[in-house]
Amino acid sequence: NSAPMAIAAVDRAGRVLRTNARFLKTFAGIVDRQAVDLHVKLDTLIHARDRDIFRQKLDMAMAGQADIAPLESVLPSDEARHLRVYFNAVADGAEEAADEAAFVYAVETTEQKALEAQMAQSQKMQAVGQLAGGIAHDFNNVLTAVIMSSDLLLANHNSASDPSFQDIMNIKQNANRAAALVRQL
Repeated sequence: NSAPMAIAAVDRAGRVLRTNARFLKTFAGIVDRQAVDLHVKLDTLIHARDRDIFRQKLDMAMAGQADIAPLESVLPSDEARHLRVYFNAVADGAEEAADEAAFVYAVETTEQKALEAQMAQSQKMQAVGQLAGGIAHDFNNVLTAVIMSSDLLLANHNSASDPSFQDIMNIKQNANRAAALVRQL
């Protein structure tokens, strides 16, 4: 009863025979003590889209198969709540549990899924930042060449009376403004 995961013993028909306290907490709102006492079918606690694979994995456990991959699912009443469901065969020689065909363990993974999504978003933002930094660096190199070229042209056209002087000054001023924007990036 004090296990941190929901545990249910099921019979060959997939009906719940016994549960622990965490089971009732995890599936609250879907199943209550009375439904468990009436041997509710366990697959009704899994989202409809996952019920076929759930039943296949449960059948594997009932057949005594080991190392069954867990099932990732959500609660049927709240798709925001994620579960990881494990399947285990009943150990040979378990005389006290003659009706039990398999054990099912469920762990709520909602927080883990949220952290995974947050981490993925953080990695995306880091990649965008690196890309923007790389583009800014390359663009800054181009602007440096434009500024240096305008400085060379101004050395040859250094008088305000020269018709090209004002155009070259505009090029240099705009390149300096663009460089300031790149530094802000």
